[in-house]
Amino acid sequence: VTGIHIVNTIHQLYPDSLQWYVRHFDRLCGTDKVRKTIESGGDVEKMAEAWQDELQAFMAKREKYLLYD
Repeated sequence: VTGIHIVNTIHQLYPDSLQWYVRHFDRLCGTDKVRKTIESGGDVEKMAEAWQDELQAFMAKREKYLLYD
């Protein structure tokens, strides 16, 4: 989430200078929603909060695959 806040701040400060490598950025994020939220001036914190249920489900699912505690 920190990285998303950094990119968002850069976009707010220099909206005309930030050059998106759209395909690469979207692939790294796993979705185009992050970029589109930033471009539209949306609330990135609210977006990240929406991921919490899926994140918790993933964290529970991965437990049985961890080699170390």
